[in-house]
Amino acid sequence: EMCIRDSVKNIYDPAFPPELVASDETIERKIEILADSSQPLKLLYFGRYVAYKGIDRMIEALRIALQTAPGSLRLYLMGAGPQEEALLALVKNYDLQDAVTFGEPVPYGELFFEKLYSQHLMLAMPLSEDTPRSTWDSFAAGLPLLAFDTHYYRSLAVSTGAVDLVSWSSVEEMAKRLAHHARNRGDLIKWSRKAVIAARNNTQKIWLDRRLEWINEIMDQ
Repeated sequence: EMCIRDSVKNIYDPAFPPELVASDETIERKIEILADSSQPLKLLYFGRYVAYKGIDRMIEALRIALQTAPGSLRLYLMGAGPQEEALLALVKNYDLQDAVTFGEPVPYGELFFEKLYSQHLMLAMPLSEDTPRSTWDSFAAGLPLLAFDTHYYRSLAVSTGAVDLVSWSSVEEMAKRLAHHARNRGDLIKWSRKAVIAARNNTQKIWLDRRLEWINEIMDQ
């Protein structure tokens, strides 16, 4: 069994200041809408449109989930990248134009977070180990994650309680979980609150101060 020394630290890299973390009012407004299962569950991915992010698998999982839960899910893709044309073609091929919306990248800041606040669940389906900063931006907007079970997301599931995991690379399992969450919103409501608590405890300033404290401890030894 591997022994982890006390000196080994988990380091997160959030970029948001405290004022951009969703307020209690914003979270309660999100939860009020989320709790209404007659309204579609709003799924989100933002970032680069590149193959290893598994965005095509998100679209495939959505297609399968909608077969058992028609009209219950919407996917918003916000970004740009070399896969954009292929993703647009895939959505058209699956006839999912009413369920998938493409949005342009938005500069980091208030407008960026306004886009995130209105969504309900962030998707993460990387095909290789990934540690995106977007995870913490999602938490700051009160968005839990539905993610492939990689080391990074498994550790965040333990530390935040705001990550739901499915077997790595299983589109079918992801689809089943999407359909489940579309019909049953209770877990997402709990995880939304946990996500924003995690963000408030892990702002950029907190981590800068924490790193400085660790460096000072080392220098004093």
